[in-house]
Formats: sequence, C-alpha cells, structure tokens
Amino acid sequence: MAVFAVNYLPITVKQIEINIAGFVGITESIQTAIFNAIEAELATVRPFVSSIDILADKNDIFDVNKIIALILEANPGSTFGTVTLEVDTVPVSTFQFLNGDIPHLDAITYV
Repeated sequence: MAVFAVNYLPITVKQIEINIAGFVGITESIQTAIFNAIEAELATVRPFVSSIDILADKNDIFDVNKIIALILEANPGSTFGTVTLEVDTVPVSTFQFLNGDIPHLDAITYV
C-alpha cells in the first residue's frame, strides 16, 4: 500500500479593472454588452497546468488587445481612445494568470 501526499493550494482572486477613455456614443446597452463580453471571456481565463492541460487549450493571458477586440465584437464600429487594464490596482498591458490566480471583473470605467 502506498501513501500519497496531496497538497491543496488555494486560489487567489485577482481584481480586474478596465478604463476606456473617449468612447463616442456610449449608452447603457452598449456598456452592458461590453461588460458581458469581457466578463464571459474572463470566465474562460485560467492558469495553465502543464501536467494536465492541453497546450492547444492554453488560455492564461489577458491583455489590452483582447479587451479592444472584445469591445469591437460587442459593438462593431465603436470609436474610443485608450484602454487601460489594472490587475489588483497595478496598471499592466498584459497579465498571465499563474499558480491559482483567477480573474474577477471588478469594474469598467468610461472616462
């Protein structure tokens, strides 16, 4: 009979805040569509575990370019200025979720 050590590691929720500057013609329905699109994408972002995950399914990076693509997908033809991404209040242009980091969309601010 063998004895195995099983280690359970906790998750760490990373708060995501997005700022979109200079959005032209923003309405509540557009805001809702953008929020839902980004929230749905973040629900698929998870840390990659090389021993059990398939490399082709790797989805552990979130960045400003993906946010811009999601905005344009949610509302084609959108006109806006800069997009900034903050993870746990730290501005970043790209973030890789590692070791139990799980994203949570806290807020999208239109300035």
